[in-house]
Amino acid sequence: QWIILRNPGLMWHHWKMNIPSSADIRRRILPMTQAQLRALQALSGVPFDTLMKIRLGAVQNPGIETVRKFVGHIREAKRQA
Repeated sequence: QWIILRNPGLMWHHWKMNIPSSADIRRRILPMTQAQLRALQALSGVPFDTLMKIRLGAVQNPGIETVRKFVGHIREAKRQA
C-alpha cells in the first residue's frame, strides 16, 4: 500500500509496511526443529548457522535483507519437516 505525501512541487512515496521486530522473528523461529531450520535454509538460501544464531539470540538485530530472505518461508519450512 502506498501513502503519497504532497508538497508544492515535490512528491514522496512511502510504503506502509509491517516489519517484524527482531524479537518477533526470534519468537517465530525459536520453536523450529533443526530439520525445519534446514528446510528454511533450503527454501531461503540463508545459511543454517545464521538461522541458528538468530534463533539462539547470538544475533540480536538481524539485517533486514537476511530477514526478508527467510521470513516468507517459515510456514512452508515447518510443513516440510
